Amino acid sequence: MSSGVGLIARREFVERGRSRVFIGVLIGSMLLILAGMFAVSLVGRPVPSESVTVAGQGPPGLADEVQRVAADLGVAVVLVDSASVEQARQAVQSGSVDAALIDGDTILAVGAPSASVDAVLRGAATATARVLAAQQLGLSQEAVDTVIQPVVVVVEDLSTAGPVDDLEVARGLAAFMSVVVLFILVMAFGQFVGSAVVEEKQTRVAELVLAKVSTAAMLVGKVLGVGGLGLVQLVILGMTYAFGLWAFGDGSAGLDLFRLGFGSLAWMTLWFVVGYAMYSFVFATMGATVSRLEDLQSLTYVPSVLLLPAYAVAAASLTGTASPLLAPMSMVPIWSPLLMPFRIVTGDAAWWEVLVALVGSAAFIALLVWFGARVYRGAALRTGGRVSLREAYRAG
Repeated sequence: MSSGVGLIARREFVERGRSRVFIGVLIGSMLLILAGMFAVSLVGRPVPSESVTVAGQGPPGLADEVQRVAADLGVAVVLVDSASVEQARQAVQSGSVDAALIDGDTILAVGAPSASVDAVLRGAATATARVLAAQQLGLSQEAVDTVIQPVVVVVEDLSTAGPVDDLEVARGLAAFMSVVVLFILVMAFGQFVGSAVVEEKQTRVAELVLAKVSTAAMLVGKVLGVGGLGLVQLVILGMTYAFGLWAFGDGSAGLDLFRLGFGSLAWMTLWFVVGYAMYSFVFATMGATVSRLEDLQSLTYVPSVLLLPAYAVAAASLTGTASPLLAPMSMVPIWSPLLMPFRIVTGDAAWWEVLVALVGSAAFIALLVWFGARVYRGAALRTGGRVSLREAYRAG
């Protein structure tokens, strides 16, 4: 049986690997990852500093006041020297500076200056004018400082939430992303397996193959072959992701899943393998009951319906308190591949719960292999309309 399994696996790996659909999905996924990380890097980059200049017959100390007001407002401003009003005007027109404060009362800009620059220049002009007026009234330096001293406003946070743990947030997002990615990959590669079964029925290749190997060997070989291709795709997408982190620098540091550690990433990979194997046998069994790819497409809702409750529970647990259904559902084989890695990454799963989920999933996969082989025997050589699972099982 092992030689038959290896033969089928190699054939599926090569045939599916050079198909246009697989290559297109792989390239599209790589571009999507890089585009998403680039977008996040743009959002995460610090706001660039805005440049201003001061010229003309403004009050003394105006340039220093611009820098002080900018620091008080938390605005990043670069002060550029200008020898004259004309030089400042040319700098604004050429775009080398964003705005200029002339004579302490006029702002030059191409179009309207940004709100932050406008606030800084107006605040500096007002403060220096008040200092000059106070000095002309004969006030002491201490009195002048009191006049222009800004009011210190204290912000009191009434929220009960504690400080945000960046790593904890990253773990939650990574856990939910593992659910999304696994859902997509399981559906995609499961359909590859189902399509392979239907195509062999259409071309009568199944008759030749079943004359040499058993139905169980044929099913397992198909799942292993396409599964190996899935792992290759995961490695390529992982390398694409690592390249994105390197290319886009600190802007995408919030997406650095490597901060989660090797253990969490290894668990996510393991559960991908388990989930893929489980649902690939489901797709293969359904594929054996139909003779056209169009009929198979009408059956793809079955795995989706099985997986959607787990997807909904994971989404609900990410947005707030973990759902009370999360723990028990994560130990049910049909939902374990999605929910158990979610709980492992967030640190919510006990070791015995992981063990129960693994043992239950392995037993369920073995049951699917036995059931799928029997259905395959009863339906693989039958063409025409769709065969019901009950009819195929009895015929097998």
